[in-house]
Amino acid sequence: MLLISLARRAFQNRTQIRFSSSSIDIADFIRGMSQTKKLKSDSTSSVMNKPRHVRMKERGRDPGLTSRINLQVISNGYAGTSKSLVLNSDQTNYVFNCGEGTQRTLQEKNTIWEIKFSKTKHLFMTQKSWDTMGGILGLCISLKEAYLNEITFHAPCDVIDLLKHWKGLEAFSNIKLEQHDYDKGEFQDDCFKIKAIPLRANNLILSPNSKRQCVSPTNDLSQMKKYPNDLVYAYLCETHPFPGSLSAELCAFHRVPPNELRSRLKNGEDVTLPDGRLIRSKDVTLPGEPPVRVLILDCPSLAYLDSIKSNELNSHSYHTIVHLAPSAILNNDTYRSWMKSMNTTHHLLLDETQVNVHMEAIYRYQTQLNYIDDGIFPLLSYHNILKDLKIPEPVDNITYGLTSSRIPIRPMLAPDNSKVVAIQPQSYIDLLLANEEFKQTFTATKQQLQAMHEIAKTGHSYPEIIFLGTGSACPSKPRNTSGILINVNDTTIFLLECAEGTTGQIRHFYGDQSDDVLFRIRFVYISHMHADHLGGLFGLIRQRRRAFEKFGHQYEKLILLCPNKYVDVGRKQWGFFSSESSFDDDVHIVFNRSLTNGLPSMTNVGGENTDEEKFLFETFKSVGVHGVQTVLVEHIYDAHALVLRHIDGWSLAFSGDCKQSSDFIQAGQNVDLLIHESTYETGLEVYASQMRHCTMAQAIDVGRRMNAKYTVLWHFSQRYAKIPFLSERADEDETEQKEKKQATRPENVCISFDFMRIHLSDLPRACELVPIFESMFYEEWLTLKKRQTRREQEPDYFAKNTRMIESKRKHMSGKSSSSPENWNAQDSGQYAAAAGDTSLHSVHGQIHAGPHSVPAHTDNGMDPNLLNNDVNDSGAFVTAGTAGQVGFDIRTLGLSEQELKETGLHPSLLSTGRQLPLEQYKINYDPNPIIIRKQIPMEMPTYKQQVIVRYLRPPTPPSPGPLIIKEVREPQAAAAPPLVIRTRAPREKTPPPIIIREAPPLVPQIDSHPKYVTRVVRNNDPSFSSPPQRQQQQQQQQQQQQQFQQAPPQFQNFDSFDAGTVNYEQFNGIQNGNRFNHEINSFGDQQQAGWVTEVVSSNGITSAAPPHLLDDIYRAINNQLPRV
Repeated sequence: MLLISLARRAFQNRTQIRFSSSSIDIADFIRGMSQTKKLKSDSTSSVMNKPRHVRMKERGRDPGLTSRINLQVISNGYAGTSKSLVLNSDQTNYVFNCGEGTQRTLQEKNTIWEIKFSKTKHLFMTQKSWDTMGGILGLCISLKEAYLNEITFHAPCDVIDLLKHWKGLEAFSNIKLEQHDYDKGEFQDDCFKIKAIPLRANNLILSPNSKRQCVSPTNDLSQMKKYPNDLVYAYLCETHPFPGSLSAELCAFHRVPPNELRSRLKNGEDVTLPDGRLIRSKDVTLPGEPPVRVLILDCPSLAYLDSIKSNELNSHSYHTIVHLAPSAILNNDTYRSWMKSMNTTHHLLLDETQVNVHMEAIYRYQTQLNYIDDGIFPLLSYHNILKDLKIPEPVDNITYGLTSSRIPIRPMLAPDNSKVVAIQPQSYIDLLLANEEFKQTFTATKQQLQAMHEIAKTGHSYPEIIFLGTGSACPSKPRNTSGILINVNDTTIFLLECAEGTTGQIRHFYGDQSDDVLFRIRFVYISHMHADHLGGLFGLIRQRRRAFEKFGHQYEKLILLCPNKYVDVGRKQWGFFSSESSFDDDVHIVFNRSLTNGLPSMTNVGGENTDEEKFLFETFKSVGVHGVQTVLVEHIYDAHALVLRHIDGWSLAFSGDCKQSSDFIQAGQNVDLLIHESTYETGLEVYASQMRHCTMAQAIDVGRRMNAKYTVLWHFSQRYAKIPFLSERADEDETEQKEKKQATRPENVCISFDFMRIHLSDLPRACELVPIFESMFYEEWLTLKKRQTRREQEPDYFAKNTRMIESKRKHMSGKSSSSPENWNAQDSGQYAAAAGDTSLHSVHGQIHAGPHSVPAHTDNGMDPNLLNNDVNDSGAFVTAGTAGQVGFDIRTLGLSEQELKETGLHPSLLSTGRQLPLEQYKINYDPNPIIIRKQIPMEMPTYKQQVIVRYLRPPTPPSPGPLIIKEVREPQAAAAPPLVIRTRAPREKTPPPIIIREAPPLVPQIDSHPKYVTRVVRNNDPSFSSPPQRQQQQQQQQQQQQQFQQAPPQFQNFDSFDAGTVNYEQFNGIQNGNRFNHEINSFGDQQQAGWVTEVVSSNGITSAAPPHLLDDIYRAINNQLPRV
């Protein structure tokens, strides 16, 4: 009776039961777990997770020195990345600078660079800035997932204090976090001796609003503040001398037997042979390698150059000096002259202006997806630039470091760029077309997709949704962690979640237009306090402020919708990294819980709305958003979902991270688009419930119950990095399909990918792409399909795989959890109690206590198995709406004095109502049990127990306020333009055609007294003969010749002919026939000597010449005689 009363009042009175870290889990409390079962660490697995050299040391064996050490460039700073590099050996990785995206690059290059990501044990930071430390939290979480046992930080600031306020050290309870203080000495391990050389700015030029103070330059850490604001570390890394190897040839030459004597010689001992000869170790050992020095140098500005020149680092010789300075410093003449003065083999410059491929995988996947649909998957902005990548040639000893550039330190070799990659679009397409499964599926639907694409082009341009990150927890090659960008209109962007690397994803997608995009971001929504949802917020706001400065605009505060706890975290983060502005200067905070009832309604009565309510109303109204509502969901403390409704008619629901929530389903009814998390595949409901996430089938079910037009699955576990297994069991009402266990694929569900851009009109086409995605990654999809089939065929699959659930909870929360050995997963994902368990547990919405049950009630009307329980930042399990309070207040149960006495508690607890841990509350304890002994009758007796259920009176509702009815009119379509009718005048008749005739040619005027010009040409050809003449003409010519010989005529102005030349004779005043005959006679006289005479009138009419003279002229032309 008392037990039922406790349960009834605990839920009907909406008691907030709070648990400490030493008490039991609320989920275990509901499921009947009476006490916490501590997880015992598996000694075998812990030993296997230790590196080889650590295990050898524990066994008393010397692991020896590593024979291979490489200097690898992680990123050179191109396209918004951070400059970082790694020194890797066979035993350990040493990462220098850890900006945003470092962990993702290391995981992608894990195989290409032949390094193991889990060996990263030491993180070195050169300065206290976001560019060098922005990725520390994400990298630590990734190393925690890789079961790393310890991490050591080396930095000019307190990194442990940063992590304590940023995430909470309880999140790394299984990892040993340390920080090496260089004021106590240099760092040394089996591979390196590393010394931090402090550098100070000589003339620190600060803005008036800067919080940093000008300090005097000094390089002695003992004489200055431990971590001044301008302190920069340069790291001098020196390898241990590598001993020479034992030469078998020299041992044979000195006749050393192959026994333990050679082993002693190899260890450096001198031995005496049986014949009395002393053999020294150096006589049979090859020369070893001297120590190799590498300098990691960061020069943020020229103000540090004086400190660098006067430092001890100038007195050493180096194999490699790595320069992390900005491009303007690297190209400075003063800095270059100092570089030439250094004694080094290689200068490695990490210049952010050098084009290189930072992550090849994202370009490969985007190119293949673009081949499927270029509208939903556009090519990235740097695609064409990186396609024709040219590696800069080294000049003297200066080499430009690109991503994947490597310099071997042991053995000492030249820089190697063989692993530097370029974008190869055609090879990516060829690789895709080599998949026969893809070719068949894509060919069958290609025409349909093209037709749908043309239809989608006629849709609205807004909202435009771009998925920047679709993975969970840790990034992978294809998927970054959470981030969704919504273009509300051409001036406003709403960003949902901002994980680490979000700014880099924006730069990959938009390229040179990234500053314009950052300028238009006005709202950012953070659903809950997990690093994979807020790890990149500081970097985004910093770049946003620079965009305002670039465009010359006054900075406008970012409106940040976030949980309450982020205010303390943000102020600590801004105080740690930012020197120019504070947290309150950059953002305007709106708590998520303040919008659980939607936007505040504006009243006409003065003074009833606060300034904050007026600000929210006017701000969202200015961008057309008339509905903003957050919903408390079950994941961790203060986790919320979001519903947006725009004045243009579209609506969107965003789940964040959560389990199924009836409140969220009710708030998002009839939305156009639901973006819901689907961390795990269908069939892992038990595992998803433990981790407080949803499976894909549960996410699809939320969309169906919400009546959403389209559902986009998002936030996939990295086990489904390429393709999630999208399948859904048949509905329970369709018994035939349930018996056959046929898988169905909803028509309004699609899968999200990074850099996926969709409009509402693209959603039908995006849903049709799901089969193509599955065929594109057919091998991965087939593996997931086989795994699901195995789970369906083996009912005890989870009993065999409890290690997966236990290890995951252990390393995610650092706390113990109950073993699910006595639990079986039902089809609905709920738990059933083990046989014989009479503790309090929840099954199908009822609170059971032995054979009795009462209806269950919760804070928000949800089913008891959906109570909000998780580990908060301090490691305590809390319920929805709690603040981490230890235990619970006994007085809040509303028990009578008699009932309180029956509990057996101490009177002081009953009077003060002090919070009491649950293990001290004897919920099933009876100090005086009633023992009834009866003989067993022939028939089993039936016992009846009356249960009295008393319902408390609900609280008096508040007095009703004024009823305000406002008419909300639907947006009217624009008025049609007026119809104008005009009368046109009749066309004029076509005028008669104009006839234009050409005038006849003019009759040439004939000179009555023409003047003739005679040209005489001599031909020296003896074969020339006169043209054939008639017999009569020949006789006349002969007579004329005879007369000419007897009395030759006298010509005027006649020059004698000269041999070999052409003379011209011009006859003037020929007016009678006698003179003309004389001309003919002269022609006939010269004909025998090969002369031709042409007579032409002065007006150009040759027809006036005698016919026989023209014949002679034509004959001269036909024989190609010179004609003048």
